[in-house]
Amino acid sequence: AELINNLDVVISVDTSILHLSGSLGVDTFGLLAKKSDYRWGLSDKKNSLYKSIKLIRQKEHFKWGDEIKTVKEEINKKFSSY
Repeated sequence: AELINNLDVVISVDTSILHLSGSLGVDTFGLLAKKSDYRWGLSDKKNSLYKSIKLIRQKEHFKWGDEIKTVKEEINKKFSSY
């Protein structure tokens, strides 16, 4: 938790790291598989549990290219002013 609290951003799949960074309020990109846990909802990019998590949902099974591109674009936006 101490390490995560010192990060500017976290990128994670649906693991304890995703939940921990979300509960700590750290900006987080959550990569969700096409068939993800129902508690994340069906199509939203945000969720009611963790305000700091932006969900990026897989569009096609076993393919992450578009989703990784989205993460790169979001990271570039976030840090473009540095």
